[in-house]
Amino acid sequence: MSTQEDEKKCKRAEYQARWRANNKDRVKATSVAYYAKYQDEERAYSAAYRAAHMGRVDAYAKKYRVENAVKVKTSIAAWRAANPARIRHHRHKRRAMLRGSDPVNDPSIIVWDRVWRGKVRVRCFWCEGLFHPRRCHADHITPLSKGGLHRIDNLCISCGTCNMRKRNKDLKVWNQEVASPVLL
Repeated sequence: MSTQEDEKKCKRAEYQARWRANNKDRVKATSVAYYAKYQDEERAYSAAYRAAHMGRVDAYAKKYRVENAVKVKTSIAAWRAANPARIRHHRHKRRAMLRGSDPVNDPSIIVWDRVWRGKVRVRCFWCEGLFHPRRCHADHITPLSKGGLHRIDNLCISCGTCNMRKRNKDLKVWNQEVASPVLL
């Protein structure tokens, strides 16, 4: 390529950048209309691309994490330090908001979670068995799907078996299935 062609490309790119900056609303409206019109095609293309390339992408990500372990660990630690309220509880809070509940950003939940996960053994609220914390979950007594709130007074420690059996059952129904019902 000649320098004259390079100069034309640079001027064209500068003109386009200025035009986009001056017409942000128009660009956004066009983009929204395009994605609304071709939403199904975009989803199909994305799904096909993921199916064809995810093995390679996963291999690259794994290799990157191994080669840059310190950098990844530092980055995760920095994010956790900057977002303490989002650790472990962001999924529950999001589901609670979607169901119309009022999730509270309560630091006591974070403290409670760290305390019981740091113990050697914890007692399941439902079956009263002793388990290693890694085998237990934080469970909502009244499920989020049934209108329960993501609050400290609605959380309990549940072994994996009880939590999976309970799922989103009402407390009355669940108490009939448990060997020693919890009367609340």
